Order: sequence, then C-alpha cells, then structure tokens
Amino acid sequence: MRVDSRQSESMSEPLTTIERAIQLAQSSDCRSVNDVRQRLRREGYIGIGADLAGVAINRELVGYLHAARR
Repeated sequence: MRVDSRQSESMSEPLTTIERAIQLAQSSDCRSVNDVRQRLRREGYIGIGADLAGVAINRELVGYLHAARR
C-alpha cells in the first residue's frame, strides 16, 4: 500500500490499494481490471498483485466496471 495525497472518506487515513481500485473501477476511467492495475502502478501503489489477487476482489471490480459503463 502507499501513502497517497487522496484521502479516504474519513480524511484521516490514505486510501488502500483496494479502496483506490474500487474508486477507479466505479469512475468509468478504466475499462478493465488490467486498466485499474496499470493506473494504480502509475499512481505509485505497491503490492498490487497481492492485494488484487483474489477471485472475489476481481469479480467485484468487474461488476463495478460494468456498472460504470451503463
């Protein structure tokens, strides 16, 4: 995870890799999970592979990506 200038909803803690991935997927800026991963790398997040390795998080991201396109 990375310390980011963007803060979580509470404004007390930086966004985690998963929180930021969900934001990106919901934003319609990304069209695939791979796009989300690339964007996270460009933003300086580390440990992306481990954080986004699970089937459940990938399904969730795909769901957000599809919903964002509607």
